[in-house]
Amino acid sequence: GTDGPTPALELPFMPLAIDVRHLRVDRLAIEPVFPMAVTASAAWRRDGVEIRALEIGSAVIELSLVGRLGTGTDPLLAADVDWSVPDSTWSGSGSLDGRVSAFDLDHTLRGPVAGTARGTGSLSDVAEPAVDVRVRLDDLLLGEVAVRDIGGRLQGTPANLRADATAQVAVPRLEPFEAEVSAYGPVTGPLTLGSIVADAAGGVQQAQGSAAWADGVQVSLGRYLRDIDLAALHDELEGRADASLQFLYRDERISLELGDLTGTLAGRPIGGAVALTQIEAGWRLEP
Repeated sequence: GTDGPTPALELPFMPLAIDVRHLRVDRLAIEPVFPMAVTASAAWRRDGVEIRALEIGSAVIELSLVGRLGTGTDPLLAADVDWSVPDSTWSGSGSLDGRVSAFDLDHTLRGPVAGTARGTGSLSDVAEPAVDVRVRLDDLLLGEVAVRDIGGRLQGTPANLRADATAQVAVPRLEPFEAEVSAYGPVTGPLTLGSIVADAAGGVQQAQGSAAWADGVQVSLGRYLRDIDLAALHDELEGRADASLQFLYRDERISLELGDLTGTLAGRPIGGAVALTQIEAGWRLEP
């Protein structure tokens, strides 16, 4: 038969109390979890476990936790957690309170992307914890593109998350516009940007792409744009056109390519491609 979900957290009845003042394990390896060092102080009594301190160190994550876990088939659960990723600027802190099957979750993320998440979570399947939270992100600056008022909903498990969000986008020479984004992927990235819809550059534009952050923020977009106001993109361009789009943000630089151009430029039919690349002095136009 097929394997079922991992059972929920459930502590056996303890007829006696166990108090661990200090426990240290220099290397703990449990497949498929990464090897880690563990330091703990806890008490196990009839009504559950009190974790006075739990420190986990590894090449993947450093984590500290204090909290309580009750007894029974759906025990009470409360914890405060701080974590960080070694050799990076990623870190976070949060709390959870409720029962194993459904608890309130409050989390703050710090790093290249920062923000807050509030909602609910579940450890009914310990191997696949689930969340359903409302997210607010701090403003992002991608080169000269500013993304503000970022908010939305995040649902799923660490291996399979879905996000739906809206944001206000400010691009040089364009009127600020609102973008709607639907994305999915693992919590470590990259996320697949399955749908991006924006009322920009004179028309309703759609795109797809990906976003990654393991080695700095990188965003790649592509799609076909319709009824573009070319003057909104560059002073030297006057007219309207349809075109394919390739957008790349990497190493804090932006490149934008419009290919398969059809339309008019200064009243004349056009074709071919136009590329805009961000450079130290501004932008380079490559027709």
